[in-house]
Amino acid sequence: MIDRTAGQLDADLAGLHGRVVVLNFWASWCGPCKEEMPAIQRVAGDYAGRPVTVIGVDAGDVRSDAAAFLTRTGVTFPTVFDPKGLQGGIASQWSVTGLPQTWFLAPDGSRAGRHAGAIPEAELRRRIDELLPS
Repeated sequence: MIDRTAGQLDADLAGLHGRVVVLNFWASWCGPCKEEMPAIQRVAGDYAGRPVTVIGVDAGDVRSDAAAFLTRTGVTFPTVFDPKGLQGGIASQWSVTGLPQTWFLAPDGSRAGRHAGAIPEAELRRRIDELLPS
């Protein structure tokens, strides 16, 4: 897990210009987050080699609990640690008011939508496919 401030994450995202970015806000104590994470990992793996980047943002969690959860779940995509979460952290700067929440960025870097709550795998794939260049 990587510690990032909002400014650092913004810089990281700017470096992903030309790619579809999926930004998933989660926490290890969040039941729906736990349920959706295996699907997000599958999608991240299935889109490897395509211009798609999945980034997790662990919001308002205990770092050791989050790390243990990621290990148990087999998550391989990059994850940012956001200790302040909904209370003034990265999550709040993305208007996240509840977990989980998934944001989508278009290849031009613009915010292309979000899904509040656990996202079904088919919906995740559909949203990515809509943003991929033809």
